[in-house]
Amino acid sequence: MTLSGFLQQRLPELLSERRIVVWYDSERAFEEFVQSFSAPVCTVVSAAESTLKARRQAEAIYRKMNESDNPVEARANLLIYIPRPRGTSSEARRRDPFEVFAVAGVAFGDTEGERLHL
Repeated sequence: MTLSGFLQQRLPELLSERRIVVWYDSERAFEEFVQSFSAPVCTVVSAAESTLKARRQAEAIYRKMNESDNPVEARANLLIYIPRPRGTSSEARRRDPFEVFAVAGVAFGDTEGERLHL
């Protein structure tokens, strides 16, 4: 199986299980891949251009996931792409504007087995 094939399979699985995936990609190896990624009822938010804009978008989507009367919005999934490493210390994680989403859902790309070393 190719790496992109693995990701096309693994990410929807994680989204189905946890609804929110925060993908840390410190090498920016998957920046192009994430631009074309799609999964059923999933919104992709990328922090590649602006952390603040991505944080605001993610928060708005998260709010709809929890408060919307619209069944499509309420069942939505959220993939947040972060082109940097996840903090390793508790202090670094407290400062991460996306850590709350990683805790509510799941972090991906923050363990050795989920990284691509270039």
